[in-house]
Parts: sequence; C-alpha cells; structure tokens
Amino acid sequence: MKRFVLPIVFFICFAPTIKAQTHEEIINTLPEELIDKFGEEKALRIMGEHTLIEINKIRVEHHLKPIVYDTILSQAAQYWTMYMAKYNHFSHTSKEGLKYPDIVYGIDTINNADYWPIMNNLGFGILTIKQFLENQKNSPPHWATIIEKQFNYDDDAFSIFGFGYNKCYYMIGFARRFER
Repeated sequence: MKRFVLPIVFFICFAPTIKAQTHEEIINTLPEELIDKFGEEKALRIMGEHTLIEINKIRVEHHLKPIVYDTILSQAAQYWTMYMAKYNHFSHTSKEGLKYPDIVYGIDTINNADYWPIMNNLGFGILTIKQFLENQKNSPPHWATIIEKQFNYDDDAFSIFGFGYNKCYYMIGFARRFER
C-alpha cells in the first residue's frame, strides 16, 4: 500500500495544473490567442462549438429548436474563410462565381444528402466570438439567418451548423440536411 501513496501524493502536490477555460473566457478571447494556445485544428473546433452554444442560446430565446454541429458545413466554411484570406476577397461569391452551397456539395460526395436551404453569414475583423455575434445581431439580414424559422425542423430533416475562421475572416453556415 505504501508504494502507491507516495506517487499519488507527489502527483497531487507537484503536477502542473492546466487551467480549463470557461465558456465566457473562450468567447471573449481573440481567435489567434486560442490558436496559439491549442493549435489551429483544436482551436477551430473549440471556437465552432462555443459559437454554436451562443447561437443555440439565441435560438432558444426565440422559441426555436437548437441546431447541431456538422463537419461538412464546417469544412466548407473553413475552405471559404481560407479562400477569402488568400485572395483578400470578402464576399459570398468567389471570383470564379462559386458560392457556399457549391463548396458544401463539393465536399459531401459520400453522405448522399440533400441540403436545403443553405445560408451563410460572413464577418471580418480582429474580433472575439462574442464581438462577431454582436455584429451579426446588429445586421438585420445576418440576424434573420440565425433565427431563421426554416431551421426549426419538424420533419425528416435536421438543422446543422458549420464554422470557419482564417486571418480575421469568419463564416458560419446553416442548412437543413435531408438523407436520401
């Protein structure tokens, strides 16, 4: 018994402590700081999850059903923010005429699903998640997308959410996904 007590006491007393960040800390931290702390892939996932928490709070306040995180929409949103950053082109349409739904269907070649409608909101600036969502709230068309009643599923579809961020470009995507 004694040989187990010493390592446990040592671990409890001397192990480095890693302070977990609260939801409020995450949404009030600049994206680049989160990327520095967690690495890009993990930080993007954390940012997406915490953005979704905030969006679902808003939806519940408006008597709407919550939506769920979706990998396909997030990959498409991330691709779009990388495109905007690379070409310094803040737009819903690429220079080649592509739109977000084109990217979603280009990525989802396996699931054999239909997405409709597909909507997206963009943002730009050195902003925390909280500031980004405040900007969305202050823009009637963007706010309307967040509280869109079409995403209040009641049939065989479910509503999904995607998140992307790259060098001050934000994107959130929304869709209803129907399995074929």
